[in-house]
Amino acid sequence: MAKQNTMGETFQELRELLVAYARQETVEPLGRLKRYLGFSIPGALFLALGIYLLSLGIVRGLQHISWTSIGIGSVVPYAVSVGFLVAAIGLLLSRLKRSKRAGDVGGGARPS
Repeated sequence: MAKQNTMGETFQELRELLVAYARQETVEPLGRLKRYLGFSIPGALFLALGIYLLSLGIVRGLQHISWTSIGIGSVVPYAVSVGFLVAAIGLLLSRLKRSKRAGDVGGGARPS
């Protein structure tokens, strides 16, 4: 015959069950999110800094060409740099759309 639990034991089991469920559904996913953001945010910052420095290098490099120092040619370095930035943004957006279709966004871990 099954043992009857007292009211206190039942509440204790319910409390333990709720604590375990809350830990499973909140603490563990937040730990995975922290790890994901820990790599994503610095990566995005370094990527933005690299693209900025590349565009600045394009401008400065083209300004050293003698034909850009007078007239309409002085706009050319800036136009080329803006073209580079537009191309970089387009490439990044296309990669983002492709990764969303493939389901890669969100940490990569699949729920089991």
